[in-house]
Amino acid sequence: MSSILILIIYRLGKLTINARVGYIASFLFAVCNYLLDFNTGQYNTDHNDIAFIFYVTLSIWTYTEYLFEKKSRYMWLIGFFAGLAILTKWLTGLVVFSGWGISLFFIQGVRNKITEYKRIVKALIVCMLTFLPWQIYILLNFRADSLAEYSYSSRHFFEVIERHKGDYWYY
Repeated sequence: MSSILILIIYRLGKLTINARVGYIASFLFAVCNYLLDFNTGQYNTDHNDIAFIFYVTLSIWTYTEYLFEKKSRYMWLIGFFAGLAILTKWLTGLVVFSGWGISLFFIQGVRNKITEYKRIVKALIVCMLTFLPWQIYILLNFRADSLAEYSYSSRHFFEVIERHKGDYWYY
């Protein structure tokens, strides 16, 4: 996954600025010590974090491709990759939709905002079709455990837990 990301980062840089920027960005990614430590198993959640970085970057890459080409296949891929990111590290995988939604509010060059809203909803539906089957499965087969995990995860929004110090604004 991290090797494929080198190519994806190159493409992102090339699309957004130019090929030189893509090359420099992909080179820096390839030699980043922190990411190399992930690949060698130096951290506890290395496999989850690499997968999460991979799927989020793919969703951002497909969004960038969508901006340049406006082909519907990219819209479907945005939702699919975001859904895989959600399956990896939960709702932070929706980050691509925040950028997409904010751009609709603040960028004046969007000609038909209603069409774009429809496209973002379609991509969200694909995203939900990707991650919801697993959520339904665990709710049906491991009800007590999954409800306990959902409850515990939601506590992060309202109280300081896991021996962390500071109020919720700190995080």
